[in-house]
Amino acid sequence: VAKQPVIKVACVGASTTYGATITPGPLNGFPQRLQRLLGDGWEVRNFGLNSAGVLLKGELPYRGTATWQAALDFQPDIVILNLGVNDVKPESWKYKADFIKDYEKLIGDFTSSASHPTFYLCRELPVFKDQWGIRKNIVETELYPLKQKLARKRQFQMIDFYTPFLNHPELFSDGIHVTAKGAALMAKITAQVLEKQVPAAKSLASSAPIPAVSEERFPGRLSYWKGFRRYDFFLDLRNARLVVPDHPGKDRPWVWRARFPDWHTDMDSIL
Repeated sequence: VAKQPVIKVACVGASTTYGATITPGPLNGFPQRLQRLLGDGWEVRNFGLNSAGVLLKGELPYRGTATWQAALDFQPDIVILNLGVNDVKPESWKYKADFIKDYEKLIGDFTSSASHPTFYLCRELPVFKDQWGIRKNIVETELYPLKQKLARKRQFQMIDFYTPFLNHPELFSDGIHVTAKGAALMAKITAQVLEKQVPAAKSLASSAPIPAVSEERFPGRLSYWKGFRRYDFFLDLRNARLVVPDHPGKDRPWVWRARFPDWHTDMDSIL
């Protein structure tokens, strides 16, 4: 039976996408939870970069970084764009006239790739506390209208992370970054949008509850290795895998294979 191709989703953003304040990020971050909601047939990767923005004259332009290059190399079918909040810092926002032009350059990098992805532009989360130069008033009255203009110009579907979070400051760890439960809500919102737009999406996403933060789960896509559960995931621009025993030993010992994970695996299998 021919293996069905997966739909590859690149989550492009800054610290909220990366999961900067979430512990553990590889388990409870927004892209990882989106992967679990969508399930088989999808491959969701986290290309979040802390402090990154759109403006090429800004503090840390996303374009040109190793994370940007890894996202392009991934050849995604869908790109979730959640960049812009860091650009409102005063040292960067003085170049706001370039915001749409610079965003379109970033979009063009993906458009010129062989996968010709579909784009979704995110409306930013509410700001509950002004800090680090990020200001609620600028985000709502200046940044959002520019994103709306870009979405109309490029005919992009916009994912609304603002309205569902507006009355829920408890889902934020510091007034700007979401908690693990907040990341779960972001994933659910995104899955519902994809469900409506992409025929391959499962209807499960629309009714799935927010997963509990404390439940015993592992990141990545599930498969099996010598009869044991195997999870393949993407962490800090590296491919990784985790093989889980059916009955962990006392104190949960583990073996770390830095490379060649399928070479001479007899001892791994015995352990």
